[in-house]
Amino acid sequence: MQPFPYGAPAEMFAASSIRRSSRMNYRRFETAADAIRYVMEDLPAPMQPGTSIQVGDERLGFTEIAELYESVGFPKRSEAED
Repeated sequence: MQPFPYGAPAEMFAASSIRRSSRMNYRRFETAADAIRYVMEDLPAPMQPGTSIQVGDERLGFTEIAELYESVGFPKRSEAED
């Protein structure tokens, strides 16, 4: 299995339902690591289950995003970013 391309560009799609209507939030990230970090650290918890990210031809659901975030290979923030 090849390592996940954390440095590749990514797109995030987050579904939210607001009073009987639903809308899709979209955001582009320079890196997949930034997209994963945003979903896990900044996105409101009620929106997380309906979220996916697209990295190249691969689309990942929330369970896969969470697994990548918790994996040993996930790039942690450097002290300079904090």
